[in-house]
Amino acid sequence: MSFWRSFGFHAASAVDNILERESFSLEDLLDEDEVVQETKTMNKKLLDFLLQPQVLKRLFDYISIDSEDDDPKKRTKFPSMACEILSSEVWPICEAITSNVEYMRILFQFLDSKHTLNSILVSYCCRVAGVILHRKLTETVDFVKSQHNVVESFILQLNNTAVLDFLLKLISSEDTAEGQGTGVVQWLCDQHLVPALVDKLSADVEPEIYENVAQALVDIIGTNTNYNNVPNTSPILAQLESEEIVVKIFQFTLTENCLPCLQHGLNILTELLKRTINCAHYNTELESLPPLLRVMLTNYLARFNSLLLSPALSPTCVMNTTTGTLQPPVGFYRLKVIEFFTALIRTNFRVVNEHLIQHDVISTCLKLFFDYPWNNFLHSLIEQMIQIIIEGDDSIAELRTSLFTKSNLVEKIIQANDENTQQLSRPKGMRRGYMGHLSNIVQLIFKACQQNENINAILSENQGWRNYLDGPYAEQQLLENTQLGGPRPSAYENQQDEEDDIEGDDKGNAELVHAFTQYLTHGFTSEFQEEYGNDDIEYDDDQNINYDTNQGYDHSYATNEGMGDDSGNYHGGQVEEINDPEQDLQNHDDQIDPGQQ
Repeated sequence: MSFWRSFGFHAASAVDNILERESFSLEDLLDEDEVVQETKTMNKKLLDFLLQPQVLKRLFDYISIDSEDDDPKKRTKFPSMACEILSSEVWPICEAITSNVEYMRILFQFLDSKHTLNSILVSYCCRVAGVILHRKLTETVDFVKSQHNVVESFILQLNNTAVLDFLLKLISSEDTAEGQGTGVVQWLCDQHLVPALVDKLSADVEPEIYENVAQALVDIIGTNTNYNNVPNTSPILAQLESEEIVVKIFQFTLTENCLPCLQHGLNILTELLKRTINCAHYNTELESLPPLLRVMLTNYLARFNSLLLSPALSPTCVMNTTTGTLQPPVGFYRLKVIEFFTALIRTNFRVVNEHLIQHDVISTCLKLFFDYPWNNFLHSLIEQMIQIIIEGDDSIAELRTSLFTKSNLVEKIIQANDENTQQLSRPKGMRRGYMGHLSNIVQLIFKACQQNENINAILSENQGWRNYLDGPYAEQQLLENTQLGGPRPSAYENQQDEEDDIEGDDKGNAELVHAFTQYLTHGFTSEFQEEYGNDDIEYDDDQNINYDTNQGYDHSYATNEGMGDDSGNYHGGQVEEINDPEQDLQNHDDQIDPGQQ
C-alpha cells in the first residue's frame, strides 16, 4: 500500500469504491481497468478478496475454460484481466498458487493431451506459468517433472509460440543460481526432447510447425552455448550435435522443392557452426572433426556450392528492377548459403579450408558478387568473408593464397573497375553498386601486403595490380580523402582569427604611441621623418615644422638662426635631451598661433 493512501492523501479509486460496497462480485472488479494496477500496488482489501479460494478458483477458470457465454466481456475482457492479475508477480498470489496442487494442475492442463484449449487461453496459461517459474522455480520444476508425457504434450502444442516460449524458459532456468540443482535439462534429454523436435522438421508437416521448431532449436542452441572459448557440456547440445541428429537436419535442409526448409535448416546449422569458432584445433583430421563438420564435408559441401549457381533457389525466375531485369534474382536463400559458408570459414580447421579450396567455393561466391552489381546484402556478406580470409592467422594461409591465385580476386577487381569506367563514360552512366565494397576490399589487400610477406610476394609480380594502385586506386583515394568545400572551420580557429585582429590593432596603436613619444623627445628631425613621416616631402636639418591642431602639420620652413632657447629644440643642428616632457609640451603649445586655435 502506498504512503499517500496510508495517510489519507490518496483519492479513492473505482476499485476502492467497489470494495466498500456491502456486496460485489469478481466480475465487478474485472470490469475496472484499474484493478491490475491496484493489485500490483498491494491494495490490502483487494488482495484479501482475491486470495479467497473461491475467488482464486474463478480466476483460473477464466484462463482455462473456454466460455460459451454470449457476453463478450466474459469471453475476452475478463480472461485477459484474470491473466494480468495472476501474472502480476505479487508474492502472496504466487505463494497461494504454488501451495495448492489443484491450482497448479489447472494452470498446466495445457500440457495434458486430453484437454484442448484455444490458442488464446493457452497463451494466458503459459504467461502465468512463466511468472510462477520465475518466482517459485524449484516448486514449478518439480511439478512439471511429476507430470506424465510432458515432452509429448509440448510437441502437440508446437503450433503455439507461447508454449515454446515456456519451454525455453524452463531450459534456461538451470542457468540461474536457484535452478542449478534442478536437473531440468538432463531430465528433458532423458525424455528425448531433441529427437522429438527434430522429427517435426519435415516438409510433410504444416509450415508453421517446422518454422516454430527451427526457431526453438536455434534458441536452445543460443541459450546453452558459451561463446567465451569455454567448453560447454550441456547434455541437450550433446544430443543436438550427435551424428544422427545432424544427418536429419541436413536431410530436412536439402529437401527437394522446399525453399523454407533450406532457410530454417541453415539457421540451425549456422547456429551450431558458431559453437566451433575460435575453439578449433587447426590440424584436426577429418575423422576427428565434430559430426556436423565431418558430415558436411563428406556429403553435402558440393551440393551447397552448386545451390549458389542454381536458379531453382530463386522463387521468382524474372524480376524487373529500376536497374534492369534480373533472371534469376539472388534470392534470400542464396544469401543464407553464403552466410553458412562464412561461418564454415571461421571454424579455422585446416581440413575445412582444403575442402573449400577443392570445391572452389570462394570463386563461386565472387562470381555472384560481380554478376549482381546492385545487391548490397550480397556484397556485404562476401566482403565480410574476404575480410575474414585476408585478416586471418596462419591457420587460414592456404585459403588466403587460393583467394589470390585460384580465385583471381585481384584480376576480377581490375576488370570490374575497367567495366565501371566504361559505364561512366556512356551517357547517363552510373557507378556500379559494388564499387564502394571493392574499395574496402582493395584497402584490406593493400594493408595485408604491408603485413604479410606471402601476399606481398604474390602481388608484387602482378603488373596489373601495380598499375591499378598507381592509377585508378590513387585517383579514387585522392577523391575520397578530399573534403567537400574545404576543411570545416572550428571555433578555435575563429577565436584565433579574432585574437590576431585584436593583436594587429594593438600593434598599430603601439606604433603610433611610440612615434609620438619619439617626436616629443627628439623633435621632428630628418630621421624621424624617414621612419614615420611623409616620404613625398624632404626636410633639411635646419628646417622646423609648426603644427596646427585644426589642419595638421604646417609645412613652414625657418632656420635655426634667430630662434631662442625657449622656442625649440634645435641648437646648431644638434638635438638636446629633454628631461621634462611636460615642459616640452608647454613649449610646443607656445609655438601654436593662438588665432588658429
